[in-house]
Amino acid sequence: MNPKNRKLAEDCGFYFYDMTDVDGQNLGYSVESDNFGSVDKLVEAIVRECDRYVAERWDNSEPWMNPGDLLTHFGIEDNE
Repeated sequence: MNPKNRKLAEDCGFYFYDMTDVDGQNLGYSVESDNFGSVDKLVEAIVRECDRYVAERWDNSEPWMNPGDLLTHFGIEDNE
C-alpha cells in the first residue's frame, strides 16, 4: 500500500497487521478498525488532502492542474 494512503488510514483509526502463514510465507496484511466512524474519517481525510493539494497550486503561475495530478499525488495508477 502507498505509504501516504496507509498513513491517512492509520490516522483515521485503521490498524494494519502483517500476516504470515505457518511456514512463514508473507501473506500481505489485514486491515481492521474499532468502529464504523473510521470510514467516515478516512473519506473526510481524503477530501481534505485533495483540498490542500489544490489550494497549494491555486496561485501558482504554472498550469493550475493537469489530468492525473491527483492520481499521482495519491500514488494511484491510471489504468482506465
